[in-house]
Amino acid sequence: MNDYHSHPMETEIVPYKQEDEEQDVNDFLKQMEELPKKITQLAAIASTGYANPLRVYITLKRIETALEGAISEAQPLAIDEADNYGNGEHTAFGAKFNVKNAAGRWDFKGVSRWNELKSDLTNLEDGLKFAYGARQKIGATSVDETTGEVEELPTYTPGKTTISIKLS
Repeated sequence: MNDYHSHPMETEIVPYKQEDEEQDVNDFLKQMEELPKKITQLAAIASTGYANPLRVYITLKRIETALEGAISEAQPLAIDEADNYGNGEHTAFGAKFNVKNAAGRWDFKGVSRWNELKSDLTNLEDGLKFAYGARQKIGATSVDETTGEVEELPTYTPGKTTISIKLS
């Protein structure tokens, strides 16, 4: 069977590679394009009571794990292919895409002044967390020793309940 690829500079569909013993990849891809709809339906099943919500959630986590691996494997190949389209935004396969460089990252760890200030900030945050906890438990007020003013305390927003899954 044929695996076809349409190049933006060509009007006809050209074979990407040919292997007679493979499944028709285009038919397979068409089936996979329906997958997001089925996944959405799976999530809806949990709310109807027709399936155990924990089972649905675990199934979705399995899908997520498989997708993450597949995306990681396919992404470098897709980037190489997208480079053939040239700069700018393009449309193909029902999606818009644009190859671009991600933002760079700064590393200040080798800068001693930054490390000192970072340490000071960490100590300040730890002290304020402690003061917040003391106020919550015993109503204690924290006072700045140099100015005598009541210290401002941070706000705390509790995290939401979540579930951790280890797939086997």
